[in-house]
Amino acid sequence: MEKNKLVYLPVTGIKDDMSDLGYVVYYIVSAEERRDGEHIGNDVIRLFPNEEFGIQDAFKRHLPRDPSKVTTGIAKYRDGLIPKQVHEDLASGKCKYLILDYSMEGYNDVDWDYISEIMGVEKSKIVWITGIWNPEFMNRQSEISVCFTNYWELFTFHITKLTYSPRDRKMESSPWNNGFEQQLKDIDDKKKRKYHALSYNRQPRWYRAILLTRLKEAGLLTNTSYSWGKWATIYGEENYGKNKENDKKRLKLERENFLQRFESSKHLGLLRKQDWDAWNDIMSSDEVRISDDEDLNINKAFDINFNHVKDCYFQIISETWVPNSHVDDATPFLSEKSYKPFICAMPFVTWAQKGTIEALREHGYNVFDNWINHDYDKIVDDGERLDALMEEIQRLNNKTHDDWTSMLQYMKPALIGNYQIIWNRTQYSSRFAYRYDNFIEVTSGIKKIDWYNR
Repeated sequence: MEKNKLVYLPVTGIKDDMSDLGYVVYYIVSAEERRDGEHIGNDVIRLFPNEEFGIQDAFKRHLPRDPSKVTTGIAKYRDGLIPKQVHEDLASGKCKYLILDYSMEGYNDVDWDYISEIMGVEKSKIVWITGIWNPEFMNRQSEISVCFTNYWELFTFHITKLTYSPRDRKMESSPWNNGFEQQLKDIDDKKKRKYHALSYNRQPRWYRAILLTRLKEAGLLTNTSYSWGKWATIYGEENYGKNKENDKKRLKLERENFLQRFESSKHLGLLRKQDWDAWNDIMSSDEVRISDDEDLNINKAFDINFNHVKDCYFQIISETWVPNSHVDDATPFLSEKSYKPFICAMPFVTWAQKGTIEALREHGYNVFDNWINHDYDKIVDDGERLDALMEEIQRLNNKTHDDWTSMLQYMKPALIGNYQIIWNRTQYSSRFAYRYDNFIEVTSGIKKIDWYNR
C-alpha cells in the first residue's frame, strides 16, 4: 500500500455553533494510472446508460464496469487509504467531510454511487472539487457537493514565475516577460506574421483530428502553424517494418479504425462526406512540429513558446474536452489551454465545450467581442458549434495582413488588460496554496455546506 496521502485540516465549527470543532480530510485525486486512474479514471467513473445509446450517450461508458473494480477499489480506498478512525469520526460528526480534489480534471458524467461505495463514505459527507466552471448541474445529481477551483488558471500564471505588472510597468527579465513585451512591440511595429492562426494538437485526440480535418478541407491548414502528434499505431512504431504480413494487417486495421471514427464523426454531425480524404491524411500523418526545438513526447502544459506566438495573429485553442453533457445549464472544463493566450498577448477562438468563452467572460477577461464573433460558444450541438466556429475561423483568415496588424493595435489595451487580470487574480496565490491555506474560498460555492476555515 502506498504512503498515506491524506491531509487533515481543522475547522472551527459552523455559524450556529462555533464550539463544534472538528476536521476535514483532504485527498488529491489523480487520473494517472499509477495513482488513481485504475479506479477513478474517466473511463471507470463514467455512468453506463441502461437504454440503447443515443448521440447524447456517445461518450458514456460503453461496457458495464468490471465488478473487480469495486472490490479492489474498496480495498484501496475504504479499507486502505482512509483509516478506521476517520470512518468513525465521519459517523460521529467529528470529521465533517471527505474532500476529493479532482480539480485537474473536468469529468461531468460521474457515477456517484460508485465513488461513495469504494470510499465507504456516504454521499452527504463527500465534497468533490472539479475543474468545471460553476458545476451547479453536477450538484443536482446527488448528495455529493461539487465545487470549482481555478487550478489551471493558477497553474498557468505561476509556471511563468511572473513578478511583472503590466499596469505598473514593473519589468523583470524572464522569457515570459520578455516574450510578452516583444508581442507588444511587434504590434506597435505592425509586424506582418507568417501565418494567420496557431493551433496546438500535441496529443492526437479524436476531436483535434476533426478540427485539423475541417481546416484542411477548407484550405486553411496551410495558413495555420500547427502541431500534431502522430496517431498511435496498432502494433506500435517499434514493430513497423519488421514483418510485411503484420504491416499489411496493421494498415488494414488502421484503415478500418479511421473509417469507423469517420463514420462516428459523420453521425455526430462533425464531419461531412467530402471530408474523408482530409481525414485520412490527418489520421495517417506523421507528427507535425511547429519548430525543431519542439519535442511532442513532452507534456507542453509547462511551456509557452513565444517563437511560435510571434509568427501568428490569433490562436485556435483545442481544449481538453469538447463534448457537452447535454444538460441545458452545464458549464465547461477550463484547462491551462484557455488561459495561456492571456500570457501570450494573443486573441483566440476556441474548439471546446459550450460556454467556454462565456466562462472566461465571467472571470472578467476580455474575449475580444469587438473583433471576434464567439456566437459558436452558445451552441449546444457539437456539430453545429463546429460549423459556426469554422465560419469564424474562415472570416478571420480572410482578413489581410494589413487588416490584422491594424486590428491588433486596437486590441492592444485588451491584451494588456487580460495579462493584468490573470496577474491580479493569481499574484498572491501559491500554485497549491488554495489546497491547504485558503479552504473557505475553495468551498464558498457550495450552497449546502456551512462552515468556517481554521
